[in-house]
Amino acid sequence: MPTTDSTKDFTKIVYGKQQFLEGERKNIALAKSFVSNKLFINYSGKAIQAVPADVLRLFSQAKTMANAHLYHSLFLNFVLNAERRSPGSSLPFIISLISDLSATQIGNRVSEELVWKTLQTYVGNGTIFKLVKEVIEKTGFEQKLVFSMQNRDDIDIDIQSSEDVECDIDLIFGETHVNLSQAIVICFDGIIETVSEIDSLLAWSHENCRPVVLLSRGYMPDVSNTMKKNYKLKKTWVLPFVYRTKETTSIDMSEFSRNHGFSMVSTDTGVRFSNLSYSDIDPVKKAMIDGTNLSIEALSSNKKTVYVHIPERLKATAGIIEDRIKCGMLVTKAAAKFGVCKVKASGIDRFVPNNSILNAKKLKSSWKNMIENTGCTVLIGLD
Repeated sequence: MPTTDSTKDFTKIVYGKQQFLEGERKNIALAKSFVSNKLFINYSGKAIQAVPADVLRLFSQAKTMANAHLYHSLFLNFVLNAERRSPGSSLPFIISLISDLSATQIGNRVSEELVWKTLQTYVGNGTIFKLVKEVIEKTGFEQKLVFSMQNRDDIDIDIQSSEDVECDIDLIFGETHVNLSQAIVICFDGIIETVSEIDSLLAWSHENCRPVVLLSRGYMPDVSNTMKKNYKLKKTWVLPFVYRTKETTSIDMSEFSRNHGFSMVSTDTGVRFSNLSYSDIDPVKKAMIDGTNLSIEALSSNKKTVYVHIPERLKATAGIIEDRIKCGMLVTKAAAKFGVCKVKASGIDRFVPNNSILNAKKLKSSWKNMIENTGCTVLIGLD
């Protein structure tokens, strides 16, 4: 009997439906293992106990889901959506797929103990827990995290009240390694073409023995060479930097200077080097120049930069370490802000941010509606 187009379509739909349901079965089994803390991540032959902070990595790389592309793709989209809406929401969402989501709210005002219990729920109680706890205790919830591989024995952190500035030292001036105290920082929206343009700035630096960090779009060679010579002879302390820009992006100098709190010289505002009162500019506490890079520590800055040093021996798991630290920071902040709920699943008490429960319930409702319309979904997916 010849196979008609309608027969092919019917076979395609039936096969797609079976494949989708098989994906659902496998995903539920994976979810149960995840909730029961029975999953491990294999890296370089080493088994690492999975924690809720690993959710995206676990479900995206699960080999059991390799042949369930449609279901897998839809589910990952929901999990990703959960984390984007409110960090930590994927855990209660996945719990809701295998059992009723029963959560006990422990008040909107949360104790420090509950905040740390929430952190433990997502990252465990080992090295990452201790590190995230230390970062929060020392810097609060507003900081910049910088990760790097180092030749060290253990993961450790270095906290600085500084921020990197998106610029590089002028090529002709050359690499410099120096820490400047009480330096003033001035931005110029243009290219400095002649030394006469900045005569007043050079004179002020010389007369007051004060360091200056000057940022512009560029310098003519004569200008760079003059500043370099004067700096080496210790006549002036003006160091030229050039804004770091992408090929397709033109930097907004007004916004740049405003974001960093730097003084701005621009013909648009009428502020020139000749009429700028340098002594009235608030200095930065420290300007640190390391080769071609510049970082600033402001006198009144509350912004901290946390440098997380990961040992080279842990290079294979550096991605996991970084993801866990970032997740830990986000869920702890949410717990402190919104309060904490206790969720019991697979005989284990877990503590999650209140807002993650609300988001998980909304996602569960959306997921249920989509699953109930599996036939339509499969048809669309197989076109």
